[in-house]
Amino acid sequence: MAEGEPQEPTYSRDEFVSELKSYYEFLTHLYLPPEVVRYPPPGGWEHITPDFVNSFFLGKNDTVADLMRHIPYVRRDKEDDWEPFNIYEKSSQVDFAGEVVLSLPNKYAHEELFEIPEEAYPHELPSHVFVFAIVPEGRDGHFILVDTERGTIVLMDLQTVTKPTRLSDPFAPDEEEWRRSATYTFQEFFVMAKDKFRSFRMLFLIATSHPFASTTVFLVVLVGLYTFYCRNVHSLARFPGPPLASLTNFWRLRELWGLHLPDALVELHEKYGDVVRIGPNMLSFRQATAVPRIYKAGRTLAKTAFYDGFTSFNPNLFGTRNEEVHSMRRRQTAHSFSLQSIKEMELHIDSHMLKFRKNLDEYSRTHQIFDLKELIAFFVLDVLGDLAFRYQFDSQIEKNTLKLPPINDHIFLACLMGMMPNFMPFVKAVSPWIPIPWVQRLSAARQNLKNLTIECVRSRMADPGAARKDLITSLINARDPETGSELTELDIQTEAFAFM
Repeated sequence: MAEGEPQEPTYSRDEFVSELKSYYEFLTHLYLPPEVVRYPPPGGWEHITPDFVNSFFLGKNDTVADLMRHIPYVRRDKEDDWEPFNIYEKSSQVDFAGEVVLSLPNKYAHEELFEIPEEAYPHELPSHVFVFAIVPEGRDGHFILVDTERGTIVLMDLQTVTKPTRLSDPFAPDEEEWRRSATYTFQEFFVMAKDKFRSFRMLFLIATSHPFASTTVFLVVLVGLYTFYCRNVHSLARFPGPPLASLTNFWRLRELWGLHLPDALVELHEKYGDVVRIGPNMLSFRQATAVPRIYKAGRTLAKTAFYDGFTSFNPNLFGTRNEEVHSMRRRQTAHSFSLQSIKEMELHIDSHMLKFRKNLDEYSRTHQIFDLKELIAFFVLDVLGDLAFRYQFDSQIEKNTLKLPPINDHIFLACLMGMMPNFMPFVKAVSPWIPIPWVQRLSAARQNLKNLTIECVRSRMADPGAARKDLITSLINARDPETGSELTELDIQTEAFAFM
């Protein structure tokens, strides 16, 4: 196949399973609660066999049964029947691993859970076609079919005529009408589905007619003047960039939300050059010579409100925008990061390094497959806990990923908030109560990180007389230069949060 030509479909169970797992991991970062995705054990779901599939009179062959055995399922238990979790636009996966299916004697006990209703599609599907996702009862939407013979995914919409794709067969006979629908390779479908979730839809349409005409005219004029100012008069108007970015920070928020802001910035610099306007008051630089001029400018180029998004207790050394507080905290923590202090820590780092090497040796000896990224995360957590708080996490022994601090979620939430600094106080206040699962997950992750910091600091402060120093020793011993008072426990927790 020549470079650039579209991929031709071939069936591979492992490819479909891999693409589906990647897709579900993507959805759990957006909105799908992680606990509703059920992953099969090694070897697949034990109960899903050809006999099990035949017991539901689905008329499917062994290849379909084998696929059903190895894929993850999105939960659809009894409590989910009224509002099942959507994995695509108005589509919910058929759950063959849940309590509803396992409690049914055969498909006729709950027929709408497994196949396309006969009144909507009167033709029988071939034995090699698996109904992967259905439309929730009483609604319109998409049925998702997996053709295990051809290696394709078919997107059927029974309410409207589906626009065919390059793999569709628009001339298929009526009894095989499903083949006329939009058809994709496994990779094409999941890429397309991810792009749909990444894209921001227009939330509101500006009405052309309004009962209060004068107000409408005033708003139109105001928007026009603001646009003219940002695009032609503003001090950054001479720098190129996306038109929307010159008017609002929403452009950056959209790109970050879609998880491709770094790629978008690279593309912008390739298109516009070394300096690009990415916000009404923000520039992005690609020049190496600009780095020292920006980061060593001190008060001339102060930190922006973006850093407020990282604040969980009070602003710490990393996030504070107060130059006096920043200078004082640097002096108070300087000794902990001196060369002599680092040398004293080497012995403790070495002890954790030995555990790390022992784990590597064990995996090498047993030929076990392992995730090096997770192993490094366990090592780093143990080192930080020991050096910062003399706290033993023992994560290299337990190897429990659920106990790893949710750093990525905290950083992602901070960046999202930082993209809309004017609304940050309001968003911080209401985010724990926003009824969107992934927002609640991010808020809960930050709270868990705060709780872990509080636990570590209190454990350390309960043993102040130990001879060995750690990273927060200088904070415990620090005194206010004017009043001579000690730092409060909250002050220490604020700075210690950055160590996590």
